[in-house]
Amino acid sequence: MALTILLIYLLELTGLPAARFLGPLIAALAFSVGGFRPTIPPSFFTFAKGMLGVRIAQSLGPDFFSILGGSWPFLACGTLWAMLSTAALGIILTRRKVMPGPTAIWGLSPGGASVMTLLSAEHGADMRMVALMQYTRVVLVSLVCIMVARLMLPGVSLPGVASQGLFPPFSPYDLLVTIVTALIALYISKKTNFPGGDIIFSMILVALVRNLAHVDTTLPPFILFPCYIIIGYRIGGNFSMADLKRGFRIYHWILISILAMIAFCGLFGYIMWAYGGFDSLTAYLSTSPGGLDVVTIIAAGTDAGLPFIAAMQTLRLFAVILLGPWLARLCMRVAGLELPVTRKQA
Repeated sequence: MALTILLIYLLELTGLPAARFLGPLIAALAFSVGGFRPTIPPSFFTFAKGMLGVRIAQSLGPDFFSILGGSWPFLACGTLWAMLSTAALGIILTRRKVMPGPTAIWGLSPGGASVMTLLSAEHGADMRMVALMQYTRVVLVSLVCIMVARLMLPGVSLPGVASQGLFPPFSPYDLLVTIVTALIALYISKKTNFPGGDIIFSMILVALVRNLAHVDTTLPPFILFPCYIIIGYRIGGNFSMADLKRGFRIYHWILISILAMIAFCGLFGYIMWAYGGFDSLTAYLSTSPGGLDVVTIIAAGTDAGLPFIAAMQTLRLFAVILLGPWLARLCMRVAGLELPVTRKQA
């Protein structure tokens, strides 16, 4: 815990997004490689995944649906472009036997790094390699976004990733409704044994309550922060020295594929700027492959269209969650390989 808190503090000083995930993950990885593997009770881990679904649902407010109705052609095409780019790169990595299709797809998926890593384990992927790819993507995408913003707007002052206090004001009633809804979703997930259901069902049910019952679903940091630590420990605690050596042997492929993903998505951003009437920064940030935290922070400090950017990023995350398993199966079929066994099939 001491190492975890120190790492989170140092990472947040750098302004790096996902510091509260990366700190626990790196700490657990260090101890796991050294022979001590932190043990997380399954019920704690399930609850943490449910809270992650709640966190995603908080971005699915009325503004999201109004923008979805007004700019749906660009949102749909941008999401489809990102998914096709992911599939193409996944097929290349699979055919070259760099890694299996499910690991390649979930590792390259332009969504929330923690969500993609957790869902990958439910669909036959190697969660350790996916974590290595996803958090490499977080760092690279964040750096590229910051550089692009500074090039387009040389005088802009980009704020750091602000650390919200652990105990901000909140409504106890809204929190109670949020937690009860998430627990119902987790119960449904357990009964149906649906892969990734603890995240997906929590996200859907809380979003419905938020928009239909007009409840301001809330999740204070004093609940979310421990969930980040639990998830980080679970992911990092699965690593071994052999896993790290295997990851670094193919790390050049990981870097090339992530940079290619950034370039493909940037190309669609250029199309939006050249033919869609969007300003250059809005076009780029909305098509950036992931990094919702950093693109939101950059957009908030500029004149970029923050609502559209958030809508595009959220829609793509939702699409990846739903279509990721299908893309993974497609890669395996194209490569002529046997499909892995999922948790549900097992």
